[in-house]
Amino acid sequence: MLELSDEQKLQLLLVGGPIVSLLGTWMSLRTYGRLKQRTAQRRQEAESAAPAAPRDEGRA
Repeated sequence: MLELSDEQKLQLLLVGGPIVSLLGTWMSLRTYGRLKQRTAQRRQEAESAAPAAPRDEGRA
Protein backbone atom coordinates (compact mmCIF):
# COMPACT_ATOMS: atom_id res chain seq x y z
CA MET A 1 0.00 0.00 0.00
CA LEU A 2 1.03 3.61 -0.24
CA GLU A 3 3.26 4.99 2.45
CA LEU A 4 1.66 8.28 3.43
CA SER A 5 2.55 10.60 6.23
CA ASP A 6 -0.11 11.71 8.70
CA GLU A 7 -0.40 15.08 6.96
CA GLN A 8 -0.88 13.39 3.58
CA LYS A 9 -3.55 11.09 4.98
CA LEU A 10 -5.40 14.05 6.46
CA GLN A 11 -5.15 15.97 3.19
CA LEU A 12 -6.46 12.94 1.29
CA LEU A 13 -9.47 12.72 3.61
CA LEU A 14 -10.18 16.44 3.50
CA VAL A 15 -10.05 16.58 -0.30
CA GLY A 16 -11.34 13.12 -1.22
CA GLY A 17 -14.28 13.01 1.18
CA PRO A 18 -16.22 15.93 -0.29
CA ILE A 19 -15.45 14.76 -3.84
CA VAL A 20 -16.86 11.29 -3.13
CA SER A 21 -19.89 12.90 -1.48
CA LEU A 22 -20.53 15.08 -4.53
CA LEU A 23 -20.25 12.08 -6.84
CA GLY A 24 -22.72 10.11 -4.73
CA THR A 25 -25.18 13.00 -4.71
CA TRP A 26 -24.88 13.43 -8.48
CA MET A 27 -25.44 9.71 -9.08
CA SER A 28 -28.49 9.56 -6.82
CA LEU A 29 -30.09 12.63 -8.44
CA ARG A 30 -29.43 11.19 -11.89
CA THR A 31 -31.06 7.91 -10.88
CA TYR A 32 -34.04 9.72 -9.32
CA GLY A 33 -34.57 11.71 -12.51
CA ARG A 34 -34.48 8.60 -14.66
CA LEU A 35 -36.94 6.76 -12.41
CA LYS A 36 -39.29 9.74 -12.38
CA GLN A 37 -39.14 9.96 -16.18
CA ARG A 38 -39.83 6.22 -16.57
CA THR A 39 -42.77 6.39 -14.18
CA ALA A 40 -44.32 9.31 -16.07
CA GLN A 41 -43.77 7.54 -19.38
CA ARG A 42 -45.38 4.31 -18.14
CA ARG A 43 -48.31 6.22 -16.68
CA GLN A 44 -48.83 8.03 -19.99
CA GLU A 45 -48.65 4.75 -21.93
CA ALA A 46 -51.17 3.13 -19.57
CA GLU A 47 -53.59 6.04 -19.94
CA SER A 48 -53.37 6.04 -23.72
CA ALA A 49 -53.65 2.23 -24.02
CA ALA A 50 -56.63 1.73 -21.71
CA PRO A 51 -59.95 3.13 -22.89
CA ALA A 52 -61.67 5.41 -20.45
CA ALA A 53 -64.17 3.44 -18.39
CA PRO A 54 -67.62 5.01 -18.14
CA ARG A 55 -68.33 6.45 -14.74
CA ASP A 56 -71.08 4.85 -12.78
CA GLU A 57 -71.99 7.71 -10.45
CA GLY A 58 -75.68 6.80 -10.02
CA ARG A 59 -75.01 3.42 -8.40
CA ALA A 60 -73.56 2.85 -4.99
